[in-house]
Amino acid sequence: MDSEKKRFTEEATKYFRERVSP
Repeated sequence: MDSEKKRFTEEATKYFRERVSP
């Protein structure tokens, strides 16, 4: 479960950074 949460955080961070950065 912890592994999934970590992976979700990484994907969310990447998606957020890509969306914020043009």
